[in-house]
Amino acid sequence: MIEEFIDFGSWQSIALFTAINFGVIFFRYVMVSLIFHFVFKVILKNRYESRRISDKLRKPKQSQKEILWSAITSFIFTLSFVGMVWLYLNGKTAIYTNVSEYGWWYLPISLLIAMLIHEAYYYFLHRWMHRPKIFKLFHYVHHDSVVTSPWTSFSFHPIES
Repeated sequence: MIEEFIDFGSWQSIALFTAINFGVIFFRYVMVSLIFHFVFKVILKNRYESRRISDKLRKPKQSQKEILWSAITSFIFTLSFVGMVWLYLNGKTAIYTNVSEYGWWYLPISLLIAMLIHEAYYYFLHRWMHRPKIFKLFHYVHHDSVVTSPWTSFSFHPIES
């Protein structure tokens, strides 16, 4: 199915596929952030103001920095996705599209296993990133957002993305 949309034999096609996917990923980030910002900072501001975690104000230009880091993160997510599509189209993955190959019971189990592996991976990676030398190298970007907002969600250093 995806073969109809991308021809990895052409650099122009790869560039267009990459640009479209970046647009989709970044647009989703912006839209979800705007919705949460509007709901919690405009519509329900008075209701949740007393539940603020920090009394500190956001730093000047903090949102702009977070959006910039998030754009870079979105691009890295895009490269990962494009790479996965290339691997899939070249038969280098275990991704299957016919559920009957393994049976319907395998679908939820494989999803749970994948989620468990991802959570364990990220848990141990995140602990490792809190080691002082590693933290100073790149994890500081994530923790630079002490007063968080919806714009913080994708704000990572490229190495961490």
